[in-house]
Amino acid sequence: MSRSFEPRQHQRDGVWRILQNRATLLGHCVGSGKTALSIIAAHELKRLGFARKTLAAVPNHLLVNQWQREALRIYPELRILAPGKAELSRAQRGELMSRIATRDWDLILVPHSSFTLLPVRHATSACFIERELGQLRAYLEELEDGDKDDVTRRSVKEIERAIRRLETKLLNASSEKARDSEATICWEELGVDMLLVDEAHYFKNLYCPTKMTRVSGMPNSESQRAFDMFMKVRSVLESRGRVVFATGTPISNSIAECFVMMKYLQLETLEELGLAHFDAWAQMFADTNQSIEMKPDGSGFRVHTRFARFTNLPELAAIWRQVLDVKTAEQLQLPRPRIYGGGPQIIKSPKSPALDRIIKSLAVRAERIAERKVSPDKDSMLLITTEGRKAALDPRLVGPTVPADPGGKISRIVENLVRYYHGSQNTLGVQAVFIDTNCPRSEAA
Repeated sequence: MSRSFEPRQHQRDGVWRILQNRATLLGHCVGSGKTALSIIAAHELKRLGFARKTLAAVPNHLLVNQWQREALRIYPELRILAPGKAELSRAQRGELMSRIATRDWDLILVPHSSFTLLPVRHATSACFIERELGQLRAYLEELEDGDKDDVTRRSVKEIERAIRRLETKLLNASSEKARDSEATICWEELGVDMLLVDEAHYFKNLYCPTKMTRVSGMPNSESQRAFDMFMKVRSVLESRGRVVFATGTPISNSIAECFVMMKYLQLETLEELGLAHFDAWAQMFADTNQSIEMKPDGSGFRVHTRFARFTNLPELAAIWRQVLDVKTAEQLQLPRPRIYGGGPQIIKSPKSPALDRIIKSLAVRAERIAERKVSPDKDSMLLITTEGRKAALDPRLVGPTVPADPGGKISRIVENLVRYYHGSQNTLGVQAVFIDTNCPRSEAA
């Protein structure tokens, strides 16, 4: 290790945790040094003979370069393979796979977008799909034999659709990816026995079939790259390798994300406890409640059911803490700039007449869609909610002829920007503006 680098105590503790466990989830806050911790852990595992080859999946090519610089800063002698876009192309991918498989690398860096291009052997993917199919068929039989009052036809149809999707995947043996796996070196032949996944929350869309179809916050989206990651994580763990997930937000939007992370890293434990299916897990550890929420079109309110809180929290923590290592900003006392006023300041902007007219028109359109008076190719709820978000920011994004509102959000923001600009001339202050929709792009972009 370079003499100019000295790991902090929580990084030493994290490395020790990784050395002790085959699966680890680093839930450390942003700025805590998860990258350096992961690099040190990979080096120590190889030095002690616990791992021979480490592959790190990182978000994009920019972060690949950052990881490479950080690794060489800590260990200047490290043998690193950081392939560029050309090496990851279809024409050169076979040569890259050969280099990974035949050489002794200390660290291999692959961006998330290219990680899914490393093919899994068709027999492996078929085995995983058959396993998932078996669980779903058993669960479907359990639903059909159970309490009819507790199971809706919609729930059964959802499970049946999930089974058909998996059967389709299983039948696609002659797909392009399957042909590639037969023609080139496969994931299982690379010799990777330690997998690091940076920003692991990007793979949280691992589909979990459930009968709770009317509960908000359910993982109802199916991501192929999440399933690909699941297969590779399980193949590494089942071959006695090690997996490290690193993210500052292990749970960001839904309680269901906790189950997804546990399914990645603790599948055997969930199976032993009879909690491998999401419904069984949710019945044990999650609770729902009904609340009154505004409708998406802003026309009124509705009663909505969503996951509200964890139950049996000590028992859940005892299971999840077997892999989870959490460090918050308060625990680490990281140096951070002070916020003016001690915290965020909410600036209220009154609703303009133009915005009121747009909201009423959206409500009328939503009612027509609910009554099936308009075809989906003409209008949809997705289009209505998108226009509603735009109108909430500035009505001119929906109606170009709408005049500017002097008291609107954009006008208030511009006033503040100008005021702080003139007030910080003596100190050459810098302002950062974040906007999550309709962000203007420069000509260079």
